[in-house]
Amino acid sequence: MADGQDLYGLSDWTPAARKRFASGAVTQIAALRKAREYDSSDGLAIWMHTARALAEPQMVPAVRQIWHHVQHAPLNADTMAQDLIEDAGLTYVPGRRVPDGFGIDD
Repeated sequence: MADGQDLYGLSDWTPAARKRFASGAVTQIAALRKAREYDSSDGLAIWMHTARALAEPQMVPAVRQIWHHVQHAPLNADTMAQDLIEDAGLTYVPGRRVPDGFGIDD
């Protein structure tokens, strides 16, 4: 979101754009973990795996399960997400979403 990218529409990105995103995410995840910002690094890891799954269809079922767990996280997860998003200077939009193609019924 900070870069003006709609991650929920990853399936519409070009394969090269998805690959660049996943590669950049690996670097960012390492930096976040070094800074002990595990909530942010774990969240970014989910997006990285989502981008990779679009190139490697055998990963899609596992990534769908991850999104299923995210959708059914306790309500305090929404509060934590809101805090992280606002700390990043972004606008929080309430409601949980799953990226296109990664719902349990997709």
